[in-house]
Amino acid sequence: MSELYSFFQPSNAPGREGPASPPAAPPSTSQGAEGTAPQRPAEPAGGLSQMLPFILLPVMLVVMFWVQRSSSKKQQQLESSLKVGDKVILRDGIVGKIIDLGARAKVEIAPGVNITILRAGIDRVDTGDAKPAADKADDKKGGASSASAEEKKA
Repeated sequence: MSELYSFFQPSNAPGREGPASPPAAPPSTSQGAEGTAPQRPAEPAGGLSQMLPFILLPVMLVVMFWVQRSSSKKQQQLESSLKVGDKVILRDGIVGKIIDLGARAKVEIAPGVNITILRAGIDRVDTGDAKPAADKADDKKGGASSASAEEKKA
């Protein structure tokens, strides 16, 4: 039980005085020379805390690879679904309309102002809706309930 209790106690830094530790067991006579000091038992958490970075590093690499792969799949799907005439939002926030599509895309950002960009620079297709999806669902529910309320009044 005392070993379990000592496991949860913070260890002292070398050279610092700490709380009195329990007296060490006397050295056994089978060790040979009487002047040798007893060996300290290994700390139970020492091995685990040293191996923790080696365990976490591969896990973090796998997660990073998975996130990067899923985002590249989404970008490839977007690029394959683009067509001339789509309104798009570029990665830097510019909104425009695709007027030519090839390895690079020509986007009209104002009447008579065309820019050529890489297809990877397109962030998403602009649907024109400024409201988030959650607000749209509330509006649909509210609109239907207010319409039914008006029908009940009539």
